[in-house]
Amino acid sequence: GYGRFWTDFNEFFDYLPGALLYLMGVTQISKIFDFVIPGGSDQAFVTTTKILNWIIEIGLAVLIAKFGLKFGKTTKTKALLVAGLVYAVPSLWYVSSVWGQIDSLVVLVTLISIYLLYSAKPNYVGPFYKSMYFWSGVVFAIAFWIKIQAIILVPMFLLFNLAGKNSEFL
Repeated sequence: GYGRFWTDFNEFFDYLPGALLYLMGVTQISKIFDFVIPGGSDQAFVTTTKILNWIIEIGLAVLIAKFGLKFGKTTKTKALLVAGLVYAVPSLWYVSSVWGQIDSLVVLVTLISIYLLYSAKPNYVGPFYKSMYFWSGVVFAIAFWIKIQAIILVPMFLLFNLAGKNSEFL
């Protein structure tokens, strides 16, 4: 299990706990495909990782289209065009589909955090757990827990709070 992972292994792992949890989930899903994919469990793991990366990239494209529709006041046609362009970026599919890296996952989680931040009501009064600011922070912490590259958005969150939660400032 996950709790024994840190005590049973005396090796250094390059991944943060969130990424390891994701990869453990990929391993469990790949066991379903062991008998279908020639090459055994290693090839099943690689194939499952790449399929999940494709699904995550579709989620990225959809979320970016949603950003355009909600905050950019654009048309559906333009939003779909931008989503298609995002999905067609060679570096994105090369890193995810050829190398099998999970960078798209941290980008998706980070964008969800930004979406929640910009969706929050500026003068919300009520329990903290019903505030989109709170959930934006929780999702951002999950992104940071997956890969440390999410740290690049810390200044944006600080500026957002310094500006009095006014998204037009950014």
